[in-house]
Amino acid sequence: MSSCPNGAAPIFLEWGNISVNVDQTLARGIQVGIGTPQQIVALSPSSSDNDLYVVNKEACQPSYNDSCSGQYGGLFNPTASTSYVEVTQAQWNGTAEPNPNHLSYIYFNDDLSFGNVVVDGFPAFMDQLGYGNQGTLPLGWNSSFLNAALAQNATPSRYWSLWPGSRSIDYSVPGELVVGGIDVTRFEPQNVATFQSTSSCTLCPIVTGLTWDTDNGSVNIFSNASEALQISLQPAINYLTVTPDMFANFANATGASLTLDPGVLAYDAAQPPVGNLTVTLRGGYQTQITSADLFVYPRGYINGTYSVTNSTFLLAEMVAQNNTGYVKNWGVPYLTFNYLMVDYARSQFQLAPAIRTDFSSQGGGYELSAVCDPVTTVTSTPVSSSPVPPVTITSSTSKSSSPKSGNNTGAIVGGVVGGVLGLALILGGLALLFYRSRKQNKTASVTPREQMAQPERVSQYTAYTGTTPRGAYEVDSTTKSNPEVENWINSAGSDAVRGMRDKIDPSTMLTLPQMPSATFNSPPHPLEMPSEHY
Repeated sequence: MSSCPNGAAPIFLEWGNISVNVDQTLARGIQVGIGTPQQIVALSPSSSDNDLYVVNKEACQPSYNDSCSGQYGGLFNPTASTSYVEVTQAQWNGTAEPNPNHLSYIYFNDDLSFGNVVVDGFPAFMDQLGYGNQGTLPLGWNSSFLNAALAQNATPSRYWSLWPGSRSIDYSVPGELVVGGIDVTRFEPQNVATFQSTSSCTLCPIVTGLTWDTDNGSVNIFSNASEALQISLQPAINYLTVTPDMFANFANATGASLTLDPGVLAYDAAQPPVGNLTVTLRGGYQTQITSADLFVYPRGYINGTYSVTNSTFLLAEMVAQNNTGYVKNWGVPYLTFNYLMVDYARSQFQLAPAIRTDFSSQGGGYELSAVCDPVTTVTSTPVSSSPVPPVTITSSTSKSSSPKSGNNTGAIVGGVVGGVLGLALILGGLALLFYRSRKQNKTASVTPREQMAQPERVSQYTAYTGTTPRGAYEVDSTTKSNPEVENWINSAGSDAVRGMRDKIDPSTMLTLPQMPSATFNSPPHPLEMPSEHY
């Protein structure tokens, strides 16, 4: 129980390796069950999605092999669920989303289980066959998942916090999502920085400093001292998106090798880059991304087993995007060093340096604290304070005592819809990992003044986890001889939930209210293939 008005406790959901079929194919994500009997899928938490997306089993026809199932985070077979009800878009009680490309979405309602909660008749959708990517758990401004959890008093609020864990080979730790509160073991409250959040750009801080730092000095990744970059924090993707100039500057600073694909930066594994990428946000909040979390071996599914496909070279988890008018997406490489706290009710989000310790290896667990929604007076004026008050940043990486964001509230969140860090192409024995980005879904056709007046405008995201380590047995015998890989095998996190979860009586009935209409992009689209152009 919590002290919030409905008495509900926060829900802890591990972000880890999930078995998504009877063959125990692993996919990294948040474990949920869909249907009756429930079918287990691993969903990527997305800060920009508002509706739950799952991949139709028929997407893997005719072979239905484990590699296909794994890359999608598991598959949903509607014919195997007795509680599945297909509906028209007009009947559907998810968010109202236009379909400009006239794709064939399947809208449905079915039972959803997460943690100790069961929601009957939850709205979800499947994409047109041949489209879509790993299923997504929606955490956007108007998330049907957050709305439903609060509607049946399963959580104290729509507040959520997240740490994606560590996916580096030398230090692998499961991540976590807390709905309705925070995990106080993951950050120090005196190091919290607060930023503005709006429906048009929910998690959009501004990067004012970006340098590659080594023992030999510091190299500015920006082209000039006055340059800045607005980003959108998106946990569903495994890379950082930058401008072409910044991409070239980073390649020069880190000594990247030339590849056949201009979007890929490769490095000899015998001589990996050594240094840190230092990121400074407006207001002085600073993060150092280590080389271990920025450069990875090519990985992918081989006969249903997620493996390091080549341990002779490394790839940078950074991609270039030359489209203008879109906010660049930053995912796991940045968030793995930060604890993210999102409070839509107070129109803010917060960051704090993450405590990245694997507490389960110490016999410990998590400690949850509920966050209530603001209490309002009769004049509807919020009277409650921020759950984690903004304070002077005192961490060693801070340069400023004013952790405020200068968000451009008219910014448009761009999308790597189905953005991929996957798909190895074997050329002359060398596997090159293609970073493919879908065509952006947002246009910059309105002025900032007009954008600020618009209803919610967010993009849909999914991400093929093409560079995410899964488990020890998913590495081939040749790669296991690599000392760094062996170290990862010995330290890889398990699927076990850490600590004791607060028990919540699941409700078996839910009448989900119709969400307010808003303007959204189309749902997520396909696993990127080199031959596809958008």
